[in-house]
Amino acid sequence: MVVDTPPGGFGFIEPAVRQADLVIIPVRPSPMDLLGVNAIVGLCDEHKRPWVFVLNQVSADSAFASEAVAHLKSTGTLLKTNIALREAYSLAMAHGRTASELVWVGRGGGDAREEMQAVWKEVKKLLTSKKSGGKKT
Repeated sequence: MVVDTPPGGFGFIEPAVRQADLVIIPVRPSPMDLLGVNAIVGLCDEHKRPWVFVLNQVSADSAFASEAVAHLKSTGTLLKTNIALREAYSLAMAHGRTASELVWVGRGGGDAREEMQAVWKEVKKLLTSKKSGGKKT
């Protein structure tokens, strides 16, 4: 089961972390997001839950993305797949759907489906292997 919690809502996040087999921490390529990861990483470490980062809302012309990748990799495990900044994700949320369900709209839903499949493939591999994510050893 995947539980998506609101960012910064530790009243929602902590109970989810305590039960998680793996915590996926989405991080936008921005200085503020990079500063904000310490709190959730600390929570995961406190509850001894494995965690990984996924770079989220990455625009094609992001000047900061490579710096964000370097920082996140130095901090812990980063999924190889980035989630792009796509209108399909916002549009889907507004309609109570997933972006891949909006393929017919022609607003990047097909690309979003491929992204999510790639993310799931990586997550599934982590869940079925002994690799736990989190801090580098």
